[in-house]
Amino acid sequence: LALGPSGASHVHGTRFKNLPHLGEWERAIDAGHLPAADVETLDAPARAAERVMLGLRLREGVDLASIRDSLGIDLLQTHADTIARLSDLGLLALGRDRLRLTPRGVELGDAVAGEFLRS
Repeated sequence: LALGPSGASHVHGTRFKNLPHLGEWERAIDAGHLPAADVETLDAPARAAERVMLGLRLREGVDLASIRDSLGIDLLQTHADTIARLSDLGLLALGRDRLRLTPRGVELGDAVAGEFLRS
């Protein structure tokens, strides 16, 4: 949750950016309105893909159980072909319900994450 002009937030699948101009932001607050622009609500598959994209940037990788429990999406089923192909290419490693980039995968991390955003 971000506060103030131009702050960007992501709350329960909805992301938005606050109005950038201080005066507009203040007027919205004074009127009791959310000072948001560019509001977007993500469905469960889009939220899962975003969590993969962000999780692959972390050393601990993507917690597949967390995505399954919170969003009801089993990435091992819904993205089985993508995971198998990227693993066969030596870009992903799967273990203990976590998906991580390999050292080679780190070099191509954005392209690997993009595969989950497209599928």
